[in-house]
Parts: sequence; C-alpha cells; structure tokens
Amino acid sequence: MQAKPIHRHYNLTSIMQYEPLVDQTIIALSEKINEKYAITGNICDLGDWLMWYAWDVNGQMVYSEPMGFLDAGSDVQNILADAERSLDYFAIVGQIPSLDFWLDKNPLYRIGPPSFDAAVKISAQRAMARIQGTDKHDSAPSAQRDILDLYISKMKELEWVDHNQVVLWLLTNVYPLLLNPCPFSH
Repeated sequence: MQAKPIHRHYNLTSIMQYEPLVDQTIIALSEKINEKYAITGNICDLGDWLMWYAWDVNGQMVYSEPMGFLDAGSDVQNILADAERSLDYFAIVGQIPSLDFWLDKNPLYRIGPPSFDAAVKISAQRAMARIQGTDKHDSAPSAQRDILDLYISKMKELEWVDHNQVVLWLLTNVYPLLLNPCPFSH
C-alpha cells in the first residue's frame, strides 16, 4: 500500500480541519450519557462509552458519519468482539509462532483469528456510495470535507489510485482501533 500521497494529510494542521466532525460526536456522547445516566441516576460504565465514542469519532472524521456505536450503545456488527478475539489469538501466536502454521494456515481446517470483514465491508460500501454519489454527502448544505473526500480526490490526481486503494487507505484509519479496540477498559 502506498501511503506517500496521503501521509502529509495526517499532521496536526490537517487534522484540525475535522474538529467540527469531532464536535458532533462529543455532542452525541453527551446526549447519550445525559439521557441514559444523568437523568435516570443509573450507573455509567464510562469506559464502554468512551470506546464507542472513539469508534464513532473516527467514523465521523473518515466518512462524515458515525460507525453507530453510540446510537446502539453496544458493539456494532461484532467489530469489537472480533478485534478482541484477534488480539487473544495474536498474543498466543506471538509467543509460539509455530502455532500459526497449525491453526491459521492449516490446509485442512483453519482455526485462526476472526477476520475484520465487517470493517472492510463498511469501508468499501461507504467509499463506493461516495464515489457514486449515493451517500448524499456532497449534496448536504454544509458538507464538511472528510478523510474519504481527501482519498477520492487522490483518485482524480493519480491514475494508479482506484477504489481498492481508497478502501486500503480507509482501513489505515480503522485498523489502529481494531488492534486496540478497548483503549479505555481493563
């Protein structure tokens, strides 16, 4: 994957342009906590909510739309559960690398880590919808540019950048969260 065309867009100055998208997610988090805990007096596991916030703020910055964790108040499409199981698998295989051959690379029956298919599917669907104009992002009256817009602009600038490259770049924003899905828990 070639990251050179996009790496300069990850400095602090460039990232600051997405602050309005982050603000939207902060408001959504505040409303959920107020609705479910402040008004009711119920006990809040803030670690879970901050984890879901991290995923939704990432979705806002990348796709101008949250991943849906705050609305659901839980894991979406088992993305977090799959990431946790993958981390468990890699923790063991990292200590005993030969196990990977017998488990994940077994030609008879694969017993490997779960895939990140849900995250890949979400990224591919959102990229295709934006490219085709069916996500209505560009027609919104106050359309805030997001990271996906940046990647699509690279399709117009560089002939080798296609839909698959855009999805790979999108995954560079999702995979760090997959590799540390619960930064606020434990």
